[in-house]
Amino acid sequence: MDCVSNIIAKEGTRALFISFPLTLAMNIPYGGALVATNESLKKQLNPDGKYNFLAFLFCGTIAGGVAGMITTPLDVIKTRLQTQNFKTPIFSSPSPPPPSHHQSSETLRGFSSIVRQIFRETGYRGFVRGILPRILLHAPAAAISWTTYETIKSLFVK
Repeated sequence: MDCVSNIIAKEGTRALFISFPLTLAMNIPYGGALVATNESLKKQLNPDGKYNFLAFLFCGTIAGGVAGMITTPLDVIKTRLQTQNFKTPIFSSPSPPPPSHHQSSETLRGFSSIVRQIFRETGYRGFVRGILPRILLHAPAAAISWTTYETIKSLFVK
């Protein structure tokens, strides 16, 4: 609660939610790519639809990697929104100053200014920064999720 209070006091309530719309918007293409890739691969690798642990594991792995890769640019922007440098460090003093109701546009930058900043600093390559760790995070997570789902489903659907 101390952390939340300090953020609100120094940057305003908006700081807590600045990346929320982008996070929601990023989940739509992520979920779409994840399901579409998984289902397409399952049709190719397991056309009879019988329980096939290795096929489910492989399809989930590839689907998670593809979905993570496709949504990396949005994740880069979201992360920058969440971690942008504010004028005042959040933990700079023991007692926070009174909250300001008039935040300057320099304090919290939005989507378009973050996109311009990333492009200005690193060009198009900046939007795929961290793509490998993102793939390595999402591939096994999706593999575990899809394989678990298919395993449980096979127990109930005969």
